[in-house]
Parts: sequence; structure tokens; C-alpha cells
Amino acid sequence: MKRQGSKFPLETERNRSLLKSFRELFPLCDSLDLSFYQRIADSPTERFWVTEERATLVVLAMLKGAHLSNMLGTKAEMYEEIYHRYLELRKQRPGQPVSLLVGEIVNQPAPRFYMAAKSVREIIYRLKRKCYEETKKRLRHQLG
Repeated sequence: MKRQGSKFPLETERNRSLLKSFRELFPLCDSLDLSFYQRIADSPTERFWVTEERATLVVLAMLKGAHLSNMLGTKAEMYEEIYHRYLELRKQRPGQPVSLLVGEIVNQPAPRFYMAAKSVREIIYRLKRKCYEETKKRLRHQLG
């Protein structure tokens, strides 16, 4: 569990990727309902949005038999995917450290964002609002 006030170090890159998917799918959508944001969440992305350190800790715990029952569904699915990829990669390179293999895996393309549609919608709204405020501020200084 993350600590209160902690910041996700990959947030900027993940948000950029979410906006890219939003822009690609927006012309194809009929309305901005929750199903549209689910399509964004289910779209492929360039990497798994988790740090190498966190993914390594979870994979190590899974190797020791830990269950992911206390995690949200989407995060548990992501770690299951990383774990299965780890097991496959370990067969190919058995002598490699766990952290090296997991680091390689999390930087591979991921089949989806592993986020809830509501979370995607909230992030997109926040980014659009921030962009609007910055544009308004810039125009105010240019006109004022």
C-alpha cells in the first residue's frame, strides 16, 4: 500500500499515454460515457504503469505464495500478467536476478492500462481542466 502523500513517479508519462489514447479514440466515439473511458483503459500501452521496484516486491511475494486478494481487481490482473511473463522469462534465463527480469518485463508493452474506467475519466478531466486553466492564465497575461 502506498503512503499518504506519496507521488507516483511515472505519473507524467502515464498521463501522456492516457491522453494519446484519448485523442486516438475520441473521433471514433459516440458519447463520452463510461464505456468510452473503459475503451481507453482497455487499450494497449507502451509499458506496465508500475515501478520496477514495486513490481519486483510483488513478484517476490507471489513466488513465496502470497495472494493478491487484498488488491483491486485491475492491479491484481496487472501483477498476474507480470508474474506469468516473469515465469516464462525465467525459463529462458534461469540464472538472472528477479529484479532484472521484472525490470525488463515492466518496460515491455502492456495489453491495457489496468485502470478502472472511472479512474481514467477522472485523470482525463483533471488534465483537461489543468490545460484549460493554463491557457486561460496565458491569455490573461497576453491580453491584460
